[in-house]
Amino acid sequence: MTTTGITLERHETMELGFTVPQKPKMPPTQYLGSKERLVPWILSVAPEDVDCVFDAFSGTSVVGCHFKLRGAQVFSNDIMKANYHTARALVENSTETLSDADVERSFRENPSRGGLMERLFTGVFFERDQAVILDNSRANVERFEGHKKSLAFAVMCRALTRKVTVGHFTHLQALNYSKDPERVRRNPNLARPLRDIFEELIPLYNQAVFDNGRRNRAFCENTLGPVGRLREVDLAYFDPPYVGRHPDYQAFYHLWETFVEYWQDKEFRSGTRMYYPRRKSGFVLKSEIVGSLERLFQLCDDIPYWLISYNRNLPTNGPGGRRLVRLGIPAGRADRRAARDWRLFGCPQRHAPENEDSKNEDPSVQHRRT
Repeated sequence: MTTTGITLERHETMELGFTVPQKPKMPPTQYLGSKERLVPWILSVAPEDVDCVFDAFSGTSVVGCHFKLRGAQVFSNDIMKANYHTARALVENSTETLSDADVERSFRENPSRGGLMERLFTGVFFERDQAVILDNSRANVERFEGHKKSLAFAVMCRALTRKVTVGHFTHLQALNYSKDPERVRRNPNLARPLRDIFEELIPLYNQAVFDNGRRNRAFCENTLGPVGRLREVDLAYFDPPYVGRHPDYQAFYHLWETFVEYWQDKEFRSGTRMYYPRRKSGFVLKSEIVGSLERLFQLCDDIPYWLISYNRNLPTNGPGGRRLVRLGIPAGRADRRAARDWRLFGCPQRHAPENEDSKNEDPSVQHRRT
């Protein structure tokens, strides 16, 4: 296995009852908190007999895709619509890819395009011509059907994080950096046209599409919604936003959401043009996270295995810290902590270099068997 664009070799699928036509390879992620580097370790502690997985906070879907490759049925959920489309494109989708003709359709001049991206983001993240390309592409992709639409959204969102330095949208240096010769030398994508980046990414996403013979599904809800409806799930993977570690993903990836949703009823504030109001998840504010986790765990009580990724930066003092410990989430710097029928597994802290995002966490995966 590799850790940048993780590949699972064909021999690992030989006994799973399905044939993969090539070596599926997840496109490299550039996302805060991505578990791309930890996937091999997460899979190594997951029970081998798991048949159905619920990825409750799917993000880039890197974990869900690898459970799919192991032959499991995968249900992915994320409250952000851009992440939902990624899950729909790579987890739910089993056959549809983007062709050269689809690329041409995506960038064809569309006289009925809107002007939202041009109005909001010209002079913020893009020159006017690139913002117009986004409006044009958005209007064209709306005409796509099935999983092609989600795949086109996923590829364009990834192209946006390649083009904007540090891979998220909470700063105002994108245009300055795109004109800085030294920065462009280190990262040529800063000055490349979006279409070039989009076309370069197509093969990486197409090769991640495969059929594992299962009916996989993607949802876009508060995760407390689908978990109450799902049946026969063997394993739930929880990777919620981490308190104290930039938990507001809507702020970091608001440009994705504005592009995909093409908001007509939002207010756009601050220099970065963040949309308001935001969706409420219950997993962002420190005052609400414990209650939301308690409710989530109650809804998942019938699921035999839980894998939980969380950082170790939560305080052990105070009622909030003590309650998290009782829930089985590690706090402080303890390498192992027992709580009722929980077994905790530690993992070395990992830091990502610039433009390879992580939550800088020392995560734990918790393994619970009822």
